Amino acid sequence: MSHGCQFNRQEKPMILGFDTESARLIPSNRHLINTVGLTCAGFAWRMPDGVATATIPTIIDGETYKPELEREEANDILTILEGSERFYTWGGMNFDMQVLATVSEQKERTVKLALGEKHWDLHLLFIATNGHFLSLGKAAENLGLKKGTADIKSGALAPQMWADGRYQEVLRYLTNDALMTLLVGEHLSELGHITWNTKGGRESVWTPSDSLSILHWHPEALYDFEWEPSPKWVKTPVDKNNFYDWINR
Repeated sequence: MSHGCQFNRQEKPMILGFDTESARLIPSNRHLINTVGLTCAGFAWRMPDGVATATIPTIIDGETYKPELEREEANDILTILEGSERFYTWGGMNFDMQVLATVSEQKERTVKLALGEKHWDLHLLFIATNGHFLSLGKAAENLGLKKGTADIKSGALAPQMWADGRYQEVLRYLTNDALMTLLVGEHLSELGHITWNTKGGRESVWTPSDSLSILHWHPEALYDFEWEPSPKWVKTPVDKNNFYDWINR
């Protein structure tokens, strides 16, 4: 959908899967992540007859979209997330919420939302309880879900494709990621675990409640949790501060 999500405000607050796409390539310097801008945001939520998805880009003339989202759209995104019962991200603390804080020009508001109980950053939860990273594709593959679309296999391609006017291809990739994030979150919430396959082909089970109560799965509580040390095979051990230091910059 074009700018202005058509959520039915009469319904009870929804549980959302949420994702964004950057307007520029993500830099290797993590202190510059908040400068990349956003082209679009995607949402997925459960309906009685299945799952619905929606996006926020802004259409200029019916076919062309803005190069990137501006303050008004970013604030609309924050309002939608604030109105949810819960929203899932995969890496929200080290990307989506950082960039939203800059684009919206509402850092205090964004930080409150990013740290709060509504936000389950599933990747942050995985890292805290395992000591290493995992891709969304890996987390979702045993649920029968595939990362990417026929047009885009990696989000790194999305900024240039958007600039080239290939908007619908980027939006399909975005909504697929939001859907995957929702379904991984639902599976964890309802069954308490997901399985994923290691590079060696071994199936591994992730049960975060073995480490901490579901009441402490949001980012503020995770910061106070003693994170699992990184395994020896991880070249650069995980530092929790890398996910939170943007709050004080």
